[in-house]
This record gives sequence, structure tokens and C-alpha cells, in this order.
Amino acid sequence: MVAATVKNFAASSLEPLELATKWLFAKLARVVEAYAPAELSKLTREILSLAIDIQHDVVRHVSTVLSIRVTVLGVSVDPLTASAVGLTALVLLCRWVGTARMLRWPILLVILACIFADLVAYAAVRYATLAVERVLSRTTRRRRREVTLAAGDGYAAWLQRAEELDAIEGRDRWRDKVESDYYDFRHALATTQRLREARERGDAPALVALLHQHCLKPNVAGIHEMELYARARAGTKRVVERFVAEICVALRWLAATAPRAPATLAMLRAAHVSFGNEALVLSGGATLGTYHLGVLKALTALRMLPKVISGTSAGAVVAAIACCRTDDELAFVLSDQQDLFREMGPQGPFTGSTWSQIQNLFAKGRMYDAEWFQSCLQWFTKGFTFLEAFEHSGRVLNITCTPLRSRGLGAPPLMLNHVETPHIDIASAVCASSAVPGLIEAVTLKEKAPDGTLREYHHLDSDSDDRIRVADGSFESDLPLRELGATFGCPFTIVSQVNPHIVCFHAWPNGRPGRPSAGRERTGAWRGGFLLGALEVALKEDLRRHLRTVQQLNLSLDLIGIDWTRMWLQADGNYGSVMITPDFLLRDCLNLVANLRDPRELARMIAEMERATFEASALLRTRFDVRHALDELIAAAGLRDDVANRWLHDADEPPPSTSRQRAAAAARGETPSRNGEAARRAKSPARRRPRRA
Repeated sequence: MVAATVKNFAASSLEPLELATKWLFAKLARVVEAYAPAELSKLTREILSLAIDIQHDVVRHVSTVLSIRVTVLGVSVDPLTASAVGLTALVLLCRWVGTARMLRWPILLVILACIFADLVAYAAVRYATLAVERVLSRTTRRRRREVTLAAGDGYAAWLQRAEELDAIEGRDRWRDKVESDYYDFRHALATTQRLREARERGDAPALVALLHQHCLKPNVAGIHEMELYARARAGTKRVVERFVAEICVALRWLAATAPRAPATLAMLRAAHVSFGNEALVLSGGATLGTYHLGVLKALTALRMLPKVISGTSAGAVVAAIACCRTDDELAFVLSDQQDLFREMGPQGPFTGSTWSQIQNLFAKGRMYDAEWFQSCLQWFTKGFTFLEAFEHSGRVLNITCTPLRSRGLGAPPLMLNHVETPHIDIASAVCASSAVPGLIEAVTLKEKAPDGTLREYHHLDSDSDDRIRVADGSFESDLPLRELGATFGCPFTIVSQVNPHIVCFHAWPNGRPGRPSAGRERTGAWRGGFLLGALEVALKEDLRRHLRTVQQLNLSLDLIGIDWTRMWLQADGNYGSVMITPDFLLRDCLNLVANLRDPRELARMIAEMERATFEASALLRTRFDVRHALDELIAAAGLRDDVANRWLHDADEPPPSTSRQRAAAAARGETPSRNGEAARRAKSPARRRPRRA
């Protein structure tokens, strides 16, 4: 009834509307002829004639549409009536079933179609950018005289080659230039001059005041901005390098002249909070986590390995290698690589044929048994607990997991370390952080009892036998930067990112630290040019917008209680102070869950990430040069840096974290920390695990 009325009204209104339009156009034509010049009058008549023709076509098409008849269930109706009936039925269904249930899948399918279109366009833009970069750098490569940047010869050889390239391409002139919009060069110049003058006249109080107020802060004067290190390979602005060098000289001068002065001690305690600590954060990535070993090797060789190392999933395995070994042990493992290939090669944890893995997946819901996988981790962790590893290496190991129970959307991730969970077995924590659904079933954490045996870990808020079962930490917090800052005071974080779903969307459009783009400097140094760079940025933002829409409307599928869109969105802007990514090969992504087949493959992956770390070394040097000088002053003052409790105390005072934990363990009648068996196991060769049946 309503549809018929609307149709009749529309049909009857077409003729009066057409007549009114003709009258209006004719009136406009007469006005223009009376008051406008001849040339403008002629042009106006042509435009009005064209508008009348368009109006005729619109009226004709509308009349045709209103006259069409469609057959629905044997009944002939017009499109307007069919649309009205369909809309009425949709409204009734939404009222009866619920709008969310009725429209959830249609909206999700539309968004997925948009995401697929954006992905196709993004891939095309990336390949076009790569092609343009190769074309732009072809002439430059001829000028390079085949000078390559390889990490196999060590950092000194790499730095020499990088400086040669900067000289050939004229990038050293950019380093000599003082002015830049990326940092406060006036502050750097003035502070460098004042520090030098105060040191030369022996004015320790003035030097302490300058260091405390203008130097020992994160990213002071903007010297840690990534753009400052993406225009040259071997370094950044000479002004920044002189500024950092003068800070180090001033700190060492204080260590030699007035380390125990009250002003120096007050400055050190304040700087311990304001300057903070450094942290290395290793992402997940399955077998691609092997790339993390290159970061460890490079940072160890450069003496830039932080005291705090956090790992998730595959990153937890590599973090355990670093924190369960001393500096000498770690350097030997990374340089020899025989033990690494023995544990990660053909006899590694990912055993069995593809057919057997598929059978296990359908029969048991997972490919590998958790106990088997945990037994494969004994060489990596040496059987240590978190507290034992901290006392053995002096480094803080932090591992994140995802509890399989609701804890609220804003709850922090489950973080395991020697402060919060000192007696948790690291192997069980690494296995829990690597428990990808379908690969390994969710596991229960284990802790070491006073007699050295392992038992299931019960959380403080668990009731009776309610054990915490956890899964892969990448689902909830792949990079816990905010939590590391709150717990250990780490404003400077080195992120090693190897997750394929993150790295492929992080293309460094303006160049990356130590690897400048071939674009023109005066236009922003865009990779592939400004147009392709703008398209790339726009497509990535559109993808993020679609994913945020799915997350906020709660449209994603609820599998094992995990929000899968968070895996992509949690890395949005979460790049740390410096982010290191490898150049993947296609076969790397095709073998995400597979053992390494050849020692050369292991060496290639380590060398690739070692080179990427060398490229970022100029940025890291501005932080760690100051850190080393500050540590020398702390040692000269007779203080000790307690990372766990974020404060300085006298060197002869026992670490507060260890004393509190030992007192609590003594009150429980337990033997804290490492026992004799764990110590012997740490010194003995790795025990061979039982082979999988």
C-alpha cells in the first residue's frame, strides 16, 4: 500500500518537475542574454542546453525504472515495492533477532572485502616502490665500485665500508651540516660548549648541574630521533656525536676527580630515575626467531647488550639463551654456532613429517606435545629458574604469556621474571609463551620446589586446584614496552621484530637507520618517490582503520578467548626507541614451523640480522656511550645499580631483591635460589633429551 502510493507520487511528480526545470532554465537564459556579454551569453546558452539534455535523460531513466516489473515468488511487483518489502522484513528481523546478530556477518564480510582490496593494492605499491628504488640506485651502484655491506667481517670492516659509501654518495656533507629540523642543534651546541668550559676550569658543581639538567635524560635535544640516522650509513650529525662525546668525557672526569661528592651522589640517584635503563625486546615469529640471534651477536660484540631482555614466543627462546649464560659463554655459543645448529637443526623440536603433523592436528588438536617441546628447551635454559638465571648472568629475563581466562581488556599481560615469579622454571615459561593454538596445547607453569623437583605453579588468586593455563604471549602483548618501563624503568628499548605479519607492513618509507633511501633529500627522501610513499601510508592507515572497526564492533571470531585483531593492532606505533627488522626471503616465510636444514642457513640468518644491527649502531652508540661512562662513575662512587628495584645502593650492601626473596623463602622453610644440583647442571655439558617416539 505504502509502496504503491510512493510509486504513484513519483510518477505523477516527474512531468511537473520537468516543466518547472524547463521554465527555470529558460528564465536563466533570458537573464544572461540581457545583462551578460555576447561571448558569455553564448557559452551560457550551451551550458543550459546541455543541462536540459541531462535532465531529459534523468527523467527518462527514472520512468524506465518505475515501469520495470520483477517476479518474486510468482508475484509480479515493481522494484520500489520489492525494496520496501525487503526493508520492512529486515527491520522486523532485526527487531526480533537483534541488530547485532542480523548484521554482524554482512558487515564483517564487507570489511573483509575492503581489507582484501587494500592488501592487493598495498602489495602492488610495495613492488612498484622496490622497482623504482632499484632503478634510482642503479647509477649509484656503478659509482660504489661494488663496495658491499656485509657483516661477516665484523663491525670495524663494516664501518669502514659504510664510511666509504657515505663519502662516494656525498652523505658526509649532510653529517657536517649543523642545521636540521629533527633535533635541537642550538641546545646541543650550547651545552657542549658549557660542559667543556666547566670541565676545563675544574668547576665540578657546574658540571654536575649541567649533566643533571640538560644531559642525562631520554632523547635529550631529540638526538635519538630515527630520522637523524636514516640519512647516512656510518653515523649522524657531527654535532650530535660531539655532544655525546663531551657528556662521556664530563662523566669520566667526575669519576676521576669528585666521585663521592654530595652533589655527584645526588645527581647519580636522580639520573638513575631520569636516564633509566635499556631493554632488548624480542618478538615472536616461530622459526624466524632465529634472526634474533644476529641481534644478540652484534650487541655482544659492540658491548651494547642491555641488562633487561624480554622475549615472547620464539623471542623467549633467544632471550633465555642470553640470560642463562655469562658474556663469555654467550659469545662462544654465538660465534661457534655448532651447539645452536644441533638444537635447532634436523634434530630440533619440529620433528616428524608433514603428514604426521596433520594427523596429530586433527586427532589431538595440536601438532606437538608440550612435554616433548619443553624437554627440547633444556639446553637453552640450563634448567634454571628466573632467579637462578639472574644470579648466574646478572641479566633480567622477562617472558610474557597469555592466560586462558578473562582478566579484563585493560589488564596488563602476564609477565614472568625473577622479581614477580623467581622460582618458575624458565623452560616451562618459554614453552608456555610458545604455545601457539594448533601447534602446542596450552600448558601449566611449573616452579622449582625446595628439593629441586618441579611442581605445578599455583597463582595467589587461584582457588583450590585452579591452575593458570597459558598460551602464546604474542596474542596479548608481543612487545610489552609499557610494562617494562613501569617495572624496570626502561625508557630506551631496542625492538627486534621478526613477526611476518608486522615486518611486511613496516617498510621504512623515508629510509631506516643506517640504510638511507635512494630518494632525493630535498623532497623528503621517500622510497620510490613521494607518490608511492603517500599511497603506501594511506593504504596502511586504511587497513588499520578496518581492523580497529572490527575490534571495536566485536566482529572478530572468538577462538580460544583471544582477540585476533589485536595481533596486528598491538604493534601500531609500538616500535620502541629503535626497531631492527630483517630482510626476509620467501623460503623463510614458507618454513615458519620447521627445523633448520643446513648450518649455512643458520649462519645466513644470523649474519643478516647482525648487519641490520650494525646499521642501527650509530643510534645505539649515542645511548650506550653515555651508559658506559655513567656506569664508570657509579662504580667510582662506590655504588651499585639495582635494576630490579630501580635504585642505587652501596656496593657492599646486598641486593634488596635477593635479600627480600631469601627472607621470604626462609620464612617458608625453603631453600631459595640455586641449589647444588642446579649449579652442577649449569657447568656440565647439555644432557641429551629423550628422542620423540
